[in-house]
Amino acid sequence: MPTYSLINRASYVAELLNPTKGYVLLKDYFSEAEIDRYLSECQSFLRTGPVCVSRINTDSVRDYVHPRSHDKVGRTYRIYQYLHNEHSERTTEFLTKALGLRDDIEQAWMDDPQYREEKQKLQNTIWEDGHLNPNIVAQPAEKIAAMAGIE
Repeated sequence: MPTYSLINRASYVAELLNPTKGYVLLKDYFSEAEIDRYLSECQSFLRTGPVCVSRINTDSVRDYVHPRSHDKVGRTYRIYQYLHNEHSERTTEFLTKALGLRDDIEQAWMDDPQYREEKQKLQNTIWEDGHLNPNIVAQPAEKIAAMAGIE
């Protein structure tokens, strides 16, 4: 399996941002060993990690698990707890690598003035005075975009 490097990362990001490519699959971005270690640690935590019965970050936002999701609220709590607790060094590297790629892609988008403007319009439409705008609930993306003034 290929190993992760800055050169590979740059080519992956370039592929993802190439508008002529459409959907892009990043083959071998993570090695099988990296995936197996991460999966093993996740499963171990879900089986043996400490169980909290309340939210970790805030109780001011209702928990939500999409009705079509195969997850239950309790399992969603556990995954949240796993992601917000201490990990092994290898899992931290795995998450850093994944989030780093996301950050690179998002930064490229944020460098685009149209994307920044549309993102701000959507945020202003979705949130009203720090609360979820009830008018967007169960609305298709096209309607929300129209509400935000995005064509």
